[in-house]
Amino acid sequence: MLSSKRMKIRVPDRTRMSGGDFEESWISLESAFRMIFKNDVNELSYQDLYRTVYLQTVRGKADVLYQKIEEFVREQIKLAYSENVLNSGANNPKDDSNNSDDSYNYLLKMSKLWKFECNCFKSLSSVLLYLDKVYSKKNKKLEIYDLCLELFKTNLLNPAKEQLLKAIIIDINNIRNLKSINNDHIDIWRQIISMLETIEEKKDNYFINHFENPLVVESEKYYDEQISLENVPFKEYLKNIEELTKFEFDLDIKFVNTDTASKIKSALDESLVWKRVSKDLPTYIRFCIKENDPSILQKLYDLSSKEENMVSIIEALKLCIERDLESIIIDTNMKKKNIVANKWASSLIEIYNYYDKFLNDFDFGNVNLQDKDANSSQLFSQIILSVFSGYMCKNSLLYTELVTIYLDSYLKNLEDNNAISEAKNHLDQYVRIFITLPEKDVFESQYRKFLSRRLLQQRSIFNLEKWLVQRFKEELGTFFTSKMEGMLRDINNSKDLLRSFKNSNSNTNSLINLNLNYNPEILTAISWPFNNNNQDNNEIILPVKLKEVQEDFEKFYKKKYSQRTLTWSPTLSMIEVSYQFDKTQHDLILPFYSAIIFLLFEEYDQLSLEKISELTNIPNQELIRHLLSLSIAPRAKLLTKEPPTRNISPNDKFSINKSFTASTRYIKIQTVNLVPNSSNNASNNNNNDELLQRERLQEVNASVIREMKSNKILTINELESTITNIVKDRFQLQHNLFIKSIDYLIDKEYLQKDIDDTELLHYLP
Repeated sequence: MLSSKRMKIRVPDRTRMSGGDFEESWISLESAFRMIFKNDVNELSYQDLYRTVYLQTVRGKADVLYQKIEEFVREQIKLAYSENVLNSGANNPKDDSNNSDDSYNYLLKMSKLWKFECNCFKSLSSVLLYLDKVYSKKNKKLEIYDLCLELFKTNLLNPAKEQLLKAIIIDINNIRNLKSINNDHIDIWRQIISMLETIEEKKDNYFINHFENPLVVESEKYYDEQISLENVPFKEYLKNIEELTKFEFDLDIKFVNTDTASKIKSALDESLVWKRVSKDLPTYIRFCIKENDPSILQKLYDLSSKEENMVSIIEALKLCIERDLESIIIDTNMKKKNIVANKWASSLIEIYNYYDKFLNDFDFGNVNLQDKDANSSQLFSQIILSVFSGYMCKNSLLYTELVTIYLDSYLKNLEDNNAISEAKNHLDQYVRIFITLPEKDVFESQYRKFLSRRLLQQRSIFNLEKWLVQRFKEELGTFFTSKMEGMLRDINNSKDLLRSFKNSNSNTNSLINLNLNYNPEILTAISWPFNNNNQDNNEIILPVKLKEVQEDFEKFYKKKYSQRTLTWSPTLSMIEVSYQFDKTQHDLILPFYSAIIFLLFEEYDQLSLEKISELTNIPNQELIRHLLSLSIAPRAKLLTKEPPTRNISPNDKFSINKSFTASTRYIKIQTVNLVPNSSNNASNNNNNDELLQRERLQEVNASVIREMKSNKILTINELESTITNIVKDRFQLQHNLFIKSIDYLIDKEYLQKDIDDTELLHYLP
């Protein structure tokens, strides 16, 4: 609120006081006040006026004087409005554009009247300064200047409110129609708004209570009638709205406060954008995506000033990504799962890369999403990954299998060391996606199986394997990669051990003389995903040369590590044999049992099944598998079989297929799988499931003990919620598994239920 400049009050000299009763004094004061309101103050003596006010105040006439002044000012305000506005040629504005000049003139007169009245109020307040000091404050009355403003509100603004608002709206709409800024009109609007903001009312001001909301509503109404989405391309429509809202905000900020200007902009955004787009938001989002033009989406997002609308756009965007992911076709009936996995993974990364590029420079502002603490530059990535995470949860076991198959296929087929840098970039994209798998312990188990084969068969680039495990570690932590790192460490240590073995005096000559490239891998049992493969291995009859080297290595190892015991696992081994066939020479990479069978033909031209079994002591089932691989598999018929049937019989005869040839020098022999026994398959699956559940139970047990040891007492629900959150990065905790853990720990006397409340658990130290 404006207030007059305060003066220092000086008590007049009593000897100079004029006498007279109140009526006489009031006639004198009223005449002077009328001169003030007529701007005829040259002959006035403010000192005499002040003395008269002082005299009447000290004589106890302050209350009557205050009432007289109130009545006088009320009369003068009404008279000024009637003479200077209503009867001055400023016609009442009507709600059509033809009367825009009348509206402007009306506003101009109102602005001039306000300035004049304010000056009068200040002069009046100066004369009555002593009355304010002695009477107004003590009696909790409005000071004279504030009283004048209150009278201006009740006797001018209230009656003229609708007319004034109409004049403002008509004149503003006229400028909007012209689409240009007129500073003369804006100056008048600013003065009118300033007048309205000066008048206090309750806890706000007159503008806030009576003009702001109508101004916002009328602005929204104006543009709602001017703009249509029909028959206008969406991109063009957004561009028009963007230009329009910018013009409107630039206009508004020149005559109203920032808060009001923002409210008008928000109302326009809601009316022109959200109400028209929200009904079919996913369609418009899809249009932006189809056009591959993030600028369209950015315009739509920026025009949605409310946070709830921004969140709705983000949710619609996530829905589009989700639908794209769900459109990926997975042919589960295809036998070659690596092809299925490659197609699926390629589609997955194609979608990820598209949206990653599409949203890379998108500005999400300060929108607040639940469970999100990323800033705007990170939010787009978290939005994409949250959708991928939801997609992975829908069929987690299938997707986990496809992920591990894809990574295995990619790493095995990458042979060029010079392509490692490119491969790292490629794999890094997949890592960001694959870490969204919910059952990470299943992924870890399956990935280790594939990793073990690649490492033992040397089918991938070792440095790239190390890098990928390190990336997993960065994203998922040490616990996830500890066994993988152990496997890589074993391979490295085995290389060092082999160098020591070759450099030892006792073994160097034997390896050279035998012409063998011997590469033993010393594996730590707890790191590698193998079951007991040793049941019949000690009885396998090895070729003499291989047996000699093996015994030498065992002596060397026992001497170096006397407290350790070596257990050989031939089924994990590969042997490379170079052989000259009739037409071509090939380097054959054979499974251990296949190699032992093939090497028998160094001394024998032909052997029966029974004889091979006798010479090798290979378990019968394995022997049949490897003979099928060597004699019947279409691309690797290293042996001929008589009779040439597709089954192996005890009396079948085998010999080397001298006519064998192939287009490549190196040939890897794969072991065929026999027709699976459904009961065996079910048994293996059950064993895998039991192992997984056992590992999960152990992890839950350990987490429960840690939490209970720390908290001593917890309810079952509190504990379950805490443990669910702890293990969520590894797997999704099932309620029955949690209860099984609690029962186990109670049975083992780690925990105890409360006697009075069975939902309460106590830790037993």
